[in-house]
Amino acid sequence: MKKELFLTSFLFVILFPLFVFSQSGWIQLNSGVSKNLNSVFFPPSAAGSFGFAVGDSGVVLKTTTGGVNWISVSPNAVADFKALFFLDLSTGWVTGWGNNYVLVYKTTNSGANWTRQYNEYDILNAPTCCSFINANTGYIGGGRKTALVPQGFDMSTINGGVNWTKSSHYEKVLCCAFASPGNGWRGGIFQIGYLSAALSYTENYGANWNQTYFVDSTYFFGIQFIDSLNGFCIANSFMTPPYNFNYLLETTSGGYSWGKKSELKVLNKLTPSNFFFSLYFVTAQKGWLCGTNGNIYFTPDGGNSWSTQNSHVTTDLKAIKFTDAYTGYCVGSGGVILKTVTGGITNVNIQSEIPKKYFLSQNIPNPFNPVTIIKYSVPKNTLVTIQVFDILGRLISTLINKVQLPGDYETTFNGSGLNSGIYFYRLQSSGYIETRKMLLLK
Repeated sequence: MKKELFLTSFLFVILFPLFVFSQSGWIQLNSGVSKNLNSVFFPPSAAGSFGFAVGDSGVVLKTTTGGVNWISVSPNAVADFKALFFLDLSTGWVTGWGNNYVLVYKTTNSGANWTRQYNEYDILNAPTCCSFINANTGYIGGGRKTALVPQGFDMSTINGGVNWTKSSHYEKVLCCAFASPGNGWRGGIFQIGYLSAALSYTENYGANWNQTYFVDSTYFFGIQFIDSLNGFCIANSFMTPPYNFNYLLETTSGGYSWGKKSELKVLNKLTPSNFFFSLYFVTAQKGWLCGTNGNIYFTPDGGNSWSTQNSHVTTDLKAIKFTDAYTGYCVGSGGVILKTVTGGITNVNIQSEIPKKYFLSQNIPNPFNPVTIIKYSVPKNTLVTIQVFDILGRLISTLINKVQLPGDYETTFNGSGLNSGIYFYRLQSSGYIETRKMLLLK
């Protein structure tokens, strides 16, 4: 009987992840909590299986299994944590507000222990976003807890959070991102006679900020740069229907100029009271939005067209994050954590037939300009790395570096910032190495 029980348990542990994540679309995971979750983060070096989520009432969760299991690594603080950032598997920060204090905690051992780095009495303001450029230089932004009051603050550090410099201003910061080291952007609400969305930029790691872009009767609630030049931002309207058309803004100049990529009329017609909390783009073309009432939207063409994806929940979804072109996570109210391994697309089964061996396909198209697709097969659950090199053998880009289940996959490579010429891409996994040649022609 014990042997049968052990075998049943063993098979469940081994096969459960394969069963769950062979399904298509978005699947709800068991977070183990019922408090609102506000942000999720997977360090780029974590191979896609190692991540964190934060929420109200002191919730800090960690997974080392790609979301199959989540454990509490809370710093034992009475706080609503709103944002987090991890440099790698070990070092990270969480920030929030509790008992009328703005709080910042740091860990250097993956959440096993936390050090409180900042606690300042503030009954009006709460942090909303956090970003670090390196182990020393970081930024936290925030503002009034009251919804539409345009007052906020910046906090910056140059010694890993040991000391923070805080300044106040008349812009409620709701989101932030860095396009390149030193060059960052924040978005929120500003008042110039009337309430407007405002974007501000810094060229000195957040020490000083300059406002540069405004959109009337809206406020920015999500910003992301996919490289040093290309970025997106959400402008949410606070007007009532039918005047609540929201916008997706795009920059191709590192944020120095912005334009309305698309007025999200289709999305607003589908859900007239919709509000977007977060966005994530894996390329300049392929991206997602999440927001109120469990809504997730997908664009395959840089925001020119959108389609609805079924989240199977009706709670507000606060943050979305992808670790590759297919694997994504979304968190929200009531402890909801969602995952997809198909880019949210239904009726897709990546693992319908397990490959018998590794295989690296020739990129399509080839020659290409500037984007190409690389398909490959993985026969077992293992760490997979795909990298691109120039003709001199110098590393250009790491496209994949994560543990993947058996299956057929594809990834994209964007050579927009490179010169024409021959490049090589390499698949490496469990002692297997295969390299192919591709040609970029501009």
